[in-house]
Amino acid sequence: MQKSAPPWPTSKAHGPSANTSIRPRSPTVRDRKNDRSKTHKPIGGTWPPFLGGSALNLITRRFVLCAAAAVTALPAFGQLPDVSTAIHVVEGRGCECCRQWTQHLQNAGFQVTSEERFGTLLMQHKIDLGVPIDLTSCHTGSVEGYFVEGHVPATDIRKLLQERPDALGLAVPGMPYGSPGMGPESRREAYDVLLVLKDGSHTIFNRYAAAPA
Repeated sequence: MQKSAPPWPTSKAHGPSANTSIRPRSPTVRDRKNDRSKTHKPIGGTWPPFLGGSALNLITRRFVLCAAAAVTALPAFGQLPDVSTAIHVVEGRGCECCRQWTQHLQNAGFQVTSEERFGTLLMQHKIDLGVPIDLTSCHTGSVEGYFVEGHVPATDIRKLLQERPDALGLAVPGMPYGSPGMGPESRREAYDVLLVLKDGSHTIFNRYAAAPA
């Protein structure tokens, strides 16, 4: 049986003839920039399995470990540094020891604002805050809902704000010598810092002994 000839001209050596109208498919040109089929090698080459398999994984692990170490190094919530606490002081007009006390507060890290009032205006301010008449002194501070009457040490104010007792404030009656703003501690006379309660009564908040003779 005679074989039928193929529908295109052929050559013995190369198959379809070059003069045929059917052209061979051109090779695919690959866009190297957008070619997603490429296999990317890890940065820096392959790393041992116990290091994470690649330099990229190692960098990621180092970042996580450093971040965790930074968080661990932060102080606990209760140990955060004290921010500057604002306190407003109403002073007697021309009172030098009042200025010395506000300077004591500033040295202790308080943010102090002050104003002067004279006579009955100063006394009315004390009464409005709830300062008992028998516990008054020459100046009155206001800090975070408490009053601070007289030459109260800054450490006691910090303690008050930390403990937050249900009270009106602190008072050092009179002007005891050697209290902050009233001369050197080396010549201090004994005095008490009183916690004034909301019913007007008071208890001893802190006690300072007289300096050794």
